[in-house]
Amino acid sequence: GIKKGGPEALIQMHLALLFWGFQTTLDTRRNKQGGNIKSFFRQAYKSELDGAPALRWFGGYSEWLASGRPEDVFIETETWACEPGLRYHQGKGRQVQWHLTVWKKKPRDDCTIAAHTHYIAQSYMKVSQRAVMYPYISPHIHEGAAASSNVQKTNLVLYDADAGVTDSDFVKKPISFDLGVAKGLEPKALYALYAKAKVCIDMKMPGAERFVYEAALYGCCIITDDEHNGGDNADLPIPDRFRIKSGDLKTMN
Repeated sequence: GIKKGGPEALIQMHLALLFWGFQTTLDTRRNKQGGNIKSFFRQAYKSELDGAPALRWFGGYSEWLASGRPEDVFIETETWACEPGLRYHQGKGRQVQWHLTVWKKKPRDDCTIAAHTHYIAQSYMKVSQRAVMYPYISPHIHEGAAASSNVQKTNLVLYDADAGVTDSDFVKKPISFDLGVAKGLEPKALYALYAKAKVCIDMKMPGAERFVYEAALYGCCIITDDEHNGGDNADLPIPDRFRIKSGDLKTMN
């Protein structure tokens, strides 16, 4: 039900599987966890969704799992625990627990594990890097970034709402700059800020935070810390001088 992040990752996975020839449906969890696909996504992925099977919805998690056939694969995020006893080799379908963040681990004995980042796979879930399914940056984001290359950059420092900092943590001397926070914005408004900002800050990143990847495409200098995914060079290959120690606000300034 939110505007970016996890829901878009699931939509992208759904559409990618369709592109590769799998018979794939997406359960929107309407009235349970979130809601219908946001109108922005319907516009951004219009051609793909127009050709996709109808979205499905089930009254509950167990009902969804019970709907499967032996050859089915159920891809669920880490917020859901694996259903005990649902094992693919017993003809009941396979469960894949796709970890988008360092969310508290749920029971997973009967699940195959996949991860959204190298850090989550190798350091957090302790599984092979072959289990990584990296973030996907959609064509409309690439196109928007390319089209914004002539936008004049301003002295704007943009930070993500969950970066663990507030306006009062920034020192505006001797350099004067404006502050912006990425919170509650429609995607197009956020892209416009990326295009204007010179510095984009996100820290304590629990997963593949779209903020840093998208902002970099828009020519924004990224600053992060070494906590969780931010400290993994495979996930965020930036010079170390732009990667501060967790909680080191003095160096950030």
